[in-house]
Amino acid sequence: MHDIDLSREHTDPYAEGRPPLAVDRQRIVYSAAFRRLQYKTQVFVARRGDHFRSRMTHTLEVAGLARTIAERLGLNADLAEVIALAHDLGHPPFGHAGERALHKCMKRHGGRFEHNEQTLRVVTYLEHPYPLFRGLNLTTAVRACLQTHTTRYDRPGEQPALPAPVEGQVVAQADQLAYAMHDLQDGFYSGLLEPPELADIELWRAAYDGPPTPSREDCLRHLRPTVERMQLMLVDDLKGTFERRRGTSG
Repeated sequence: MHDIDLSREHTDPYAEGRPPLAVDRQRIVYSAAFRRLQYKTQVFVARRGDHFRSRMTHTLEVAGLARTIAERLGLNADLAEVIALAHDLGHPPFGHAGERALHKCMKRHGGRFEHNEQTLRVVTYLEHPYPLFRGLNLTTAVRACLQTHTTRYDRPGEQPALPAPVEGQVVAQADQLAYAMHDLQDGFYSGLLEPPELADIELWRAAYDGPPTPSREDCLRHLRPTVERMQLMLVDDLKGTFERRRGTSG
């Protein structure tokens, strides 16, 4: 386990005597921004049914997966979970389409909208539950990882980033694995994917253990265990890649 910076930007009497990451976790989960994730679109809008993922359920799945990956890699699982719980607090409604629309509006005024920048703005300024300072006053390690969180949808900011621990990269990987796995499930639930299309996915074929020529009902019955095996296979691959790179750099 490596050292991480658990200091805070502001003097914080409200956090005294409690584990720093436990304080961060509580502040994120109790924030208004976290509650707003409940009705923000992941892929399918809420009126399609309550079985599809929202931005909140996506966040919870990323947090669980980030914790699992961090534990497998011998990293700080508490830190990874906290980063994951906060990583989408700045995401707008309507998924990445909403983000593109806001960016287009801001660009006309010489600005920009990028949801990771907005996440950092939420936790450092927009949330204001404490009278002594703006923001949630999260630990430096958590803020650094939120500032440097990137996926293929992002437009990284130009400002210099805080030095970020590797747990931030774990969350970025967990984010991508989580949405790949739950988008597959939601796509099948919605009827956008059918058994022949699933059979075209090499990872699905490696994880599936149902009837060789499955009906839709067969796939539905085996969907959850197959996706769980796919996820574990991807985590194992990630662990192997991490260890090889660590061995090369060491």
